[in-house]
Amino acid sequence: MQFKQYELLRVTVMCLAVTFLAVAITQGEEDGSFARWRKHTINDRSPFEAVGVADFNADGLLDVFSGDSWYAAPGWQRHKVRDVPAGTNPHYHEDFAD
Repeated sequence: MQFKQYELLRVTVMCLAVTFLAVAITQGEEDGSFARWRKHTINDRSPFEAVGVADFNADGLLDVFSGDSWYAAPGWQRHKVRDVPAGTNPHYHEDFAD
């Protein structure tokens, strides 16, 4: 008997979780539209793929750090910090072309 109660509780919790997830996914913005991402190209010649985000210059805006430079928001002015040596695999970026 205790096993059936546990199963019923488990199924109930799963159904509630799926319901809440479905509601969250289908809800848009107040105007009926869905949230949208805006792409910002900061440096289209940079070989670096990872970024860090923080307020590096204490102006209240989030700046971006990637590779050898940080970029000041909102105009993304580049501030070079250091030289980053090339990796040992010269074909690293070609691996993603498949």
